[in-house]
Amino acid sequence: MRHLSSNDARPSAYVDTFAYAAPSTAQRRLATFAAGSVLGALVCAVPFASIALPVVPAFLPVISAIAVFGALLTALILGSQYRATQYPPLAFLALAYGAQSLMVLAYLLVFPNLIPGVHLLGSGAQSAAWLYPAWHFMFFACLGAYAISSAKMRFDDSHVARNRRIVALIGASTAVAVAVILFALVRWSDALPIIVLASGQFTFSTTHFLEPALLFVNAGLLIVLVRGTKLRKVVDIWIAVTLVAFFCDILLAGVLGVGRFTVGWYSARFEWCFASIAFPIALVTQMSKIIAGLSTANRSLEVVSDTDSLTSLHNRRSFDARFQKEILLSTREGKPISLLIIDVDEFKLFNDTFGHPEGDTALKAVAGVFGRAISPPRDFAARIGGEEFAIVLPNTSIEGAFTFAEFVRENVAALAIKQHPESVAGRMTVSIGVASSQAPGSGKYADLMARADKALYSAKRAGRNRTHLAGSDRPRALEGTAS
Repeated sequence: MRHLSSNDARPSAYVDTFAYAAPSTAQRRLATFAAGSVLGALVCAVPFASIALPVVPAFLPVISAIAVFGALLTALILGSQYRATQYPPLAFLALAYGAQSLMVLAYLLVFPNLIPGVHLLGSGAQSAAWLYPAWHFMFFACLGAYAISSAKMRFDDSHVARNRRIVALIGASTAVAVAVILFALVRWSDALPIIVLASGQFTFSTTHFLEPALLFVNAGLLIVLVRGTKLRKVVDIWIAVTLVAFFCDILLAGVLGVGRFTVGWYSARFEWCFASIAFPIALVTQMSKIIAGLSTANRSLEVVSDTDSLTSLHNRRSFDARFQKEILLSTREGKPISLLIIDVDEFKLFNDTFGHPEGDTALKAVAGVFGRAISPPRDFAARIGGEEFAIVLPNTSIEGAFTFAEFVRENVAALAIKQHPESVAGRMTVSIGVASSQAPGSGKYADLMARADKALYSAKRAGRNRTHLAGSDRPRALEGTAS
């Protein structure tokens, strides 16, 4: 027997989530277009990256607000998926985006001269400068935990269960680490080496060591992700797009831009904003498709649950519910409602003679007569027993119901379905019992059912292949009807 490889192993039950769905061709194309657009923007900005531009005070708050919103939305979506599935890699992704949202918000609040003359949170001149690489490294660390845990746990449910406590511990540790880093960088960043000059220019150590280190980690993580996942899932292809955007952001802002408010810096902020919102947009789009699919599936299931599989008419469950609703509606409108209960004559002998497959074929043909005779949406027909059917005719008097029943009975006989040799009629026929609420609002479900059923058996006793009205002593007659 061939052993399963890591690529064709049975998927874990914990990855049955919209984030881990296989991407469609359209979504792969969209992700490829997004990554290509990011790289195209990088190529266009490279020749002008070091050119200084005017300071636009509102630019950073707007871009940062979008980035924080995107990261927080992603964290909430992935966190809800983790709570639903208890699948650890999702927890690491949620931590990555949750930590990013908090640290970017702090970065915005402590950015120099955001509010002229005010140092929010007691920050120093280097607070924002150090928060930028700090939240990148924290984000990459959480993504690394995702990549490692995803590779180890994706095909092993028992391993998932054993590592939930570890996930909780890492989650708590990450929260503490973020709090400590934020406090330390806000309060004591001036004690650290200077990485951004007062003029906004980056120091030599920033452009030649710190930012390249970020690029190295980013590129390595992207390679590990692509090699480890083969980008087979929605979550993986959009994390790859995010990492491509982050790479362009770091390269433009920290290496080529050489300082704040240059072409490279402004372009990098757009790349950064894109990296923060691309993933949540993909998740929301995927979620919307799944919700739409579920709605369609639920409607289909509802139709299937209300439909008789053999005849495609309503089944007994659907008949009971809808008939009672029609009675209430007729009562409210002050109009009559009529019920026909129909039984195929001598059907047991037909089955014994020709077999059940032929019996099923005959029932389908008879049901087809009923379906063609009614006038939806108010009229409806149902199979309520083996060879027993019912037709409900709202806003129809006893006279109209009798005429309709005779039409149905004659059309069934016209099918000329061969009956067993002992049959008097020589072809398949039906007997029909009819009951109606002649006085507006006088009908009740149990009453109409009982009277129509009694009329049906009267028709059977009278010789079959006929219509009998509830309260009448004679089949196929209108006189003496009772409401």
